[in-house]
Amino acid sequence: MSSDRFFSTDDSQDADGVIKANELAYLLGLDWFGIQETFLSFQVFQSWITDFKRAGLRDKLDTNASLLLRRDFLSGSVVAEMFWLHNLNHRDGLLRPKI
Repeated sequence: MSSDRFFSTDDSQDADGVIKANELAYLLGLDWFGIQETFLSFQVFQSWITDFKRAGLRDKLDTNASLLLRRDFLSGSVVAEMFWLHNLNHRDGLLRPKI
């Protein structure tokens, strides 16, 4: 639990465009090595503004998910990786492949 966090606001009555609120943030994750030479990691993380004021630019509950898939080839000399990050509230994110 974090107290006195600052968030942007679109409230025209607010002088500095920032509101102060308390936040509870947590993460749940799973790492799996079930397939040889392969690593899978899945995470869901949420941030909840406990004393939410509607003038905030973000949702009261903000949820993100990430997925990492990594596979070694040629005895580890080549590594292929795919990372996906997704915001469930706004339905946006990124996909980053890497070799």
